[in-house]
Amino acid sequence: MPSYRLFRAVLPVCPVILALISAPLSAAETPLCAAGMTSASFSEHAQQSIEADTMVATLTIRHEDEDPARAAAEVNALANDILSAGRRLKTLELASGRYQTQPIYRKDDRKIDRWQVVHTLEVRSEDFETAMAFIADQQQAAELSSLGFQVSEARREAVEETLTLEAIRKLRERGELVARAMGSKLIRWGQIHIGQASGGEPPPMPMRAMMRSEAAAAPLEVAPGKRDIRLEARGTACLEARE
Repeated sequence: MPSYRLFRAVLPVCPVILALISAPLSAAETPLCAAGMTSASFSEHAQQSIEADTMVATLTIRHEDEDPARAAAEVNALANDILSAGRRLKTLELASGRYQTQPIYRKDDRKIDRWQVVHTLEVRSEDFETAMAFIADQQQAAELSSLGFQVSEARREAVEETLTLEAIRKLRERGELVARAMGSKLIRWGQIHIGQASGGEPPPMPMRAMMRSEAAAAPLEVAPGKRDIRLEARGTACLEARE
């Protein structure tokens, strides 16, 4: 008796069940279930909303000069000062990012008028108050070009471990439910896939450049918000008719 692959259909017992008998598998394909069994595919997910606990900000340092070496020297000095100040704060992580030197042309004859050097620094911290105070202190030297919030890797892994167990439990329960509804028994699972069902972290929010000036900018209040962590379990079960 040939094995069968199941198409997607909506059954009354659950709208996410993938089920229904289709055409026999070709001889070249290896069936997941033994001859005489019916394969049925299911999808379940587990989700939890947790508070974002990590701030990620990008500081941009830029300087223009007729001499590219002088422009680079100014940017390098500012970046070194910011990195040095950041290292004194144990709750901050700083990392160098993009570094670019490019010419700026005159509009009339398209000849090089001056050079611009741009360097970005990433600031990452779970201590929001310290991070925002540090960023405010650097506004004379750098612009806040983006600001975002994420869930830390350690916290994400802990939540995903719990969600994995929950998604697998729900998948197994769904398989047993469908098997009973079809008058069959679930013999085994041919395949199980576990993966993230969400689109990942949202991108950092672009910020209107905080221009360097003598006046201090007004304090920026932040609201990290929550992030949905969602795991999906997909599996194919082998069902056998009850005698």
